[in-house]
Order: sequence, then structure tokens, then C-alpha cells
Amino acid sequence: MNSCQKEPGVDPAEKQFNIVKFQQLLVDSMSGLVPGFAYAINFKGQPYSKGAEGFSMLSPAVPFKPDSRMQVASVSKTITAATVLKVLSLVPGPTIDSLVAPYFPNHWTWDQLLRS
Repeated sequence: MNSCQKEPGVDPAEKQFNIVKFQQLLVDSMSGLVPGFAYAINFKGQPYSKGAEGFSMLSPAVPFKPDSRMQVASVSKTITAATVLKVLSLVPGPTIDSLVAPYFPNHWTWDQLLRS
């Protein structure tokens, strides 16, 4: 975002975060792009709201609910990578370029690692 763009969820007149506007922008931006989704919003460390839109199954049509189960597929790879990068930024020692083999248990062999 450059300095000429408006910040989503920020009321320019108040120059502070507007949680109601943020929630509406979230729902509006996802609706129609995906079959269904669920969300939960925490604000200042407290649960603010949760909701769902669309369908968890299209045939037969099953409405999405905040507690609907869903397959995460490859989404967890992104979350795992972001978590690893955050930990690496906080912990002295290993870096993004470090070899990972020294962190595996000694009884693991390369054959075991390559077969999995």
C-alpha cells in the first residue's frame, strides 16, 4: 500500500482503527469469491466477533457456520513457514540458511529421511 491509498478499516476522519468497518470489509471482500468461509476477529486481546458466509458444501447445499470443519490443504504450509521465520528472528543461533540435519534425532538416518 502506498501513501495515496486508503487504509482498510481506518476511518480517515478519526485516524483510528474501526473494527466494524474492518469486519464489513472482510466479509465484502470474500463474499462471491469463494464458496464459503468462516472468520473470527479478536480486538485488543478479546474475542470481538465470529461469523460465516456461503456454503461449506455446494451439493447438497450446506450453509457455512463458524464451527464448520474444513480441509486446510496446503494453507498450513504458509502458516508453518511464517511461524518458522518468526521463531528464527527471535532465537539466536539458527538462521534461514542453517542446515536442519543437526536438529534431527541422532538415530535418524539419511535413508529414513529420504524415504518419507
